Amino acid sequence: MSVYCKPGSKFYWFRFNFKNRRIQKSSRVTNRREAESIEAAYRTQLAKGEVGIQEPAPVERRTIGQLLDVLQDDFAARGKGGIKNTNLIQMVKAELGERWSDTFTSKDVMEYIASLRKPSKAKRRQRGRKNSTIKHRLQILASAFELENDCRDEARAPRLIVPRFPTLEDGDARSGFLTRPQFDVLLSHLPAELRDFALFAYLVGWRRSAAAGLEWSDVRDANIHLRGALSKNKRPYFIPIEGGELVALIERRKQARSVETAQGIVLSNLVFHRSGEPIQEFRKSWATATKKAGLAGTLFHDLRRSAARNYVRSGVPKDVAKMLGGWKTDSMFSRYNVTDELDLKDAMRKVTQYNEAESKKVVSMGRF
Repeated sequence: MSVYCKPGSKFYWFRFNFKNRRIQKSSRVTNRREAESIEAAYRTQLAKGEVGIQEPAPVERRTIGQLLDVLQDDFAARGKGGIKNTNLIQMVKAELGERWSDTFTSKDVMEYIASLRKPSKAKRRQRGRKNSTIKHRLQILASAFELENDCRDEARAPRLIVPRFPTLEDGDARSGFLTRPQFDVLLSHLPAELRDFALFAYLVGWRRSAAAGLEWSDVRDANIHLRGALSKNKRPYFIPIEGGELVALIERRKQARSVETAQGIVLSNLVFHRSGEPIQEFRKSWATATKKAGLAGTLFHDLRRSAARNYVRSGVPKDVAKMLGGWKTDSMFSRYNVTDELDLKDAMRKVTQYNEAESKKVVSMGRF
C-alpha cells in the first residue's frame, strides 16, 4: 500500500503508477485503515475502467534559476531569507541558473560537484571548494526541486524527476583560532567600522549574525542580551558588561551612535553599524586584512572558536562558558574549544612537574 500522511493535510493520501501515469489522490478520511481500503477500491475501479484518469495539468518548462527564485520567495516568507541563504541561492543561480530543471540528471550533479572541487586561477581560487562548502549548494538545489514538486502536486501536474544529491562528508572540523597577539595584528588592519565588531566577537564568542543584529534596546541592566530570534538555537542568553575592555567597547559604540544624514543627526538603533546601516557583507575587507596580517584563510567564525578557547584557558567553568557563548551541548562546545600543540606541551609540563613532586615525597618518606 502507498498510503501516507501529507504535510499540511489532515487526511491520508495515496499514490501509485497506472499505465505509466502517476495517480495521487486524497482519501478524505483520517483513519489509515479506511484510507487503505479506499485506495484498493480505487485501483480496482481504475482497472475495470469505471473511473477515468484526470489529464495532468500542463506545466510550463522551468529553468533551475526559476526554481531558485521560487525558493528564495519561500525562504523570505518563512523568515529564512537571511544573508547566508540569499548568497547561496545567488551563487547556485549564477552557476546553474540557465539549465533546464527537467533535464538536470544525477550525472549533471556529479559534474557540478567536480567543477566546484577544481581550483580556479581566473577567480583567484588556488584550491577547490571543500565538501563542507559544496554540500550547502546541494542542499539549496535539493530544496528547490522539492518545493517545485510540492507545487506540482497541488496542481495535479506531473512531478519533476529529482536527480540524486549525494551526501558529502564534512571531513575534519575546522580548527582555526587566533591567539591574542595574532588577533591584535589582524585588528590593526581592519577598517575602523569593523574593529569593534570583530573585537566583540573575539571577546564574547557570539556569531556574526547575532552581533550584527544587536540593538541598543538589548543593552540594559549592565548586560548585553541576545534575543531568541537572533540565536541559532532560538534560546536567548546574555553577557554581563564586566571588565575594562568590554566596558570601553560599549562606551565607544555609544559615541559612534550618532549618524549624520541629509535630514540631520540621527541615533542608530544598531550597536554595530556602517553609517547607520547594518553590517552585512565584508568579505573583501576581511580577506585583505587577514592577508596583511599574515593570517590568510582565517574566517570570521574563527573568532568564535578563539573565544571558546579563551573562556576555558582563563578558568571559566565549561557550563558557564556554554551559557555565555550560546553553545547548547558539551559536544558542540568541545568542537570550538580547539586544542593545539602548545596546550599539549603545557599539559605534559604540568604532569611532569606533578610526577616529580610525588617522587620526591616518596624519597623523603623512605628516609624515615
